This record gives sequence, structure tokens and C-alpha cells, in this order.
Amino acid sequence: MSTQSPDTRPEHALLLACAHAHVDTETAARLQLLLARSPDWASVLAAARKHGVTPLLYHALASSAAETVPKDTLEGLRREFRANSLRNLLLTKELLRILRHLESGGVRAVPYKGPLLAEAVYGDLSLRHFADLDILVRREDVSKASESLAALGYHLSLEGNVPRAAYLQSMHHFTFVRDNGLAPLELHWGVAERYFAFSLDTDRLWERLQTANLAGAAVPSLAPEDLILVLCVHGSKHGWEGLNHICDVAELVRANPGMNWEQALQQARATGGERMLFLGLALASNLLGATLPEGILRTIEADSAARNLCAEVIHRLLSEAEVPRDASERARFFRFHLRVRERLRDRVRCCLHLVFTPSQEDWQAVRLPESLSFLHYALRPFRLAFKYSARLWNRRR
Repeated sequence: MSTQSPDTRPEHALLLACAHAHVDTETAARLQLLLARSPDWASVLAAARKHGVTPLLYHALASSAAETVPKDTLEGLRREFRANSLRNLLLTKELLRILRHLESGGVRAVPYKGPLLAEAVYGDLSLRHFADLDILVRREDVSKASESLAALGYHLSLEGNVPRAAYLQSMHHFTFVRDNGLAPLELHWGVAERYFAFSLDTDRLWERLQTANLAGAAVPSLAPEDLILVLCVHGSKHGWEGLNHICDVAELVRANPGMNWEQALQQARATGGERMLFLGLALASNLLGATLPEGILRTIEADSAARNLCAEVIHRLLSEAEVPRDASERARFFRFHLRVRERLRDRVRCCLHLVFTPSQEDWQAVRLPESLSFLHYALRPFRLAFKYSARLWNRRR
């Protein structure tokens, strides 16, 4: 299946050809043809940074087409690649320190995305850019884990007067920072906030944990059948706004030829994440050539909504227009969130959560003592109505 336009700009085609951890002979030959079209390197570099795939761009060009790339361009990419590699090594060392400390305190934590995804799926810590560290714990271990992180010099980052208990109920992770830290640490107890109306069977997820190697250390990791759904939910939650999210899915598929697809599909159906899984896989197949079983491809083809969403995401990804961060874009984003859900009850829950679940903006707008924080659930619909009616009034004036 393919929804790419045949007139894709050479800059975009080059970036897509380079967005792989392993460049085969066919891709290397295609790179030479694309480079012969004299791409606009400023556009290529800007797009690579925007989509978080600069390490992959350098890796592909340096290994397969170094003599064809302008020397100053390749040298600039090499410097960025080395800086990212060093940062990734430091973050990996910090992640292992955190995991050891949590384990010594009786908290089992699972790293996901970040360094573990880079090494276990991409095969090289240097090939993936990540802005933070992510670890998953059981909800009942959040308090104990928070105390352990405080002992390591991390402190909770919450804006305004946000009640911790309410935040734990409505969100899916806490962000911790250190004054001298390289990157924030996200302590997850779920994969999506309550608004998104998606939850995994965490008990089964923990039962299926596997062991992976991270910089020579054995660490727990999500089973690939669980991780593929987590990555597709994460990408859908963010509107698949970056090519890096699609690379994660494509590389996970490539690295796990023995994937139990029936188990992955059953998990997706049970949680209402089937269309999100289909969309992520369709994007990985269309844009990056991920090889999927024929049965999976036929199932995706049968979901017209997933096909339409795939075409829309590809069109947006290959567009150079800046995405506005205004009310109209937020409304489009919300509609996208509804369209990636195949079950009516999930769309209804998503709408109800949007109307009634307090956000940080709600907590900051009306400051209440923690004993009365439950009132934010009743106040939020009125605050939203006032906010958007005021905007509508101002537009008509």
C-alpha cells in the first residue's frame, strides 16, 4: 500500500530514504539517484531537525554517499551526530543509575523509548535523538518512586498550585528535573492521560515483561507486542507530527520479525486501540517501507478511516507549512483524536473527559485548597464555556 505522491520533493524523498537504521544496497542506490537531483541542503537539514531524524540522516549519508554530499554539510552533520551520541551516552548512564536506585528501594521500573529503544530496536545508541528519559512504574509505586528520585537530587516539576493527588488521577506521568540534569525524567504510570480515554491492562503488561541489554546491563523491557501498541498510541496522541515517531514503529517491526501479530491485534482490540495501531503501521509501511504480514496489510486496507488518516498525516508531514498553535489547530487536533478511535464509547469518553477533567490551566485559574480540589471537575465546563464564548465574541466585534 502506498499513499506517497509521485512528485514528492527531492528533499523529502531524500529524508525518507535516510530515515532507516540499516541502509541496504537498494536504498544506497536510491540515495545516489536522489543526490544527483541536487537537493536544497538547507531544506533537508531543517526538515531533519524538525522531525528529529538528524542522526539517521548523517548515518545514511556517511555510510553510503559521503563522497556525494558537500563537505561542509557532511561535516556539520558529523558534529551534530557526535554531540547527540555523547549526550545519549550520558543519559544512558544516568538512566541505569536511576534504575539501580529504584530497584534497591523496592521499585521495579521499566525504561521505554529513549536509550532502550535506541539500542534494542535501532541497534545503536547514537541513531536516535531523545529529549528526555521515560520510565514506567506501577501506579501504587509512584509515591515510593518519587521519594527515591528525590534522594537522587530530582524534584517534581508541577506548574502553579496543582494538587498532586488530582494530577495523579487525571494525568499519566510526573516530570522530574535536576538543577544540573541533562534532561527531564518522566515517571509514567500509564501511557496516556485520562483525557485520551485509553488504558492498557497493566497487570498483563507487567506479566509479559522481557529482559533487554542496555549498555551491557540487563534491564526489563516491554514485550514487542505491547511496545508496538504503546508507540502507536503515543504517535496518535501527538498527531504523528514527527517522522521520528514513525521511525520508531518501522524499526521495531524490522527488529522483531517473529512478532506475535495476533497477540498485538488482540491487545489493540481489547483496549480500543486498533485504529491507532493500524495507522502507525500504515505510516511505517507507506513512508518507510516497513515489511508487514499480508494479513495485517489486508486488515489495514479494510479500515477506510485508517487509510484516510494515513493519507492526511503523510500530506501534513510532507508539507512545509508551519502548523499554527491556535484554537483552530487545537480543535483539529481534538477531531483527529476522535477519528483514531474506532469505538463509539471511547469517543464519548474522550469528549466527556475533555469537558470535565481539569487541566493545569484550570488549577491555576481557580486556586482551591487540596481538600476542595474535586470542585475543579464541576468548574471546568463553566470555565471552558466562558473562555470560548469570549473568543467568539471578540472575533465578531
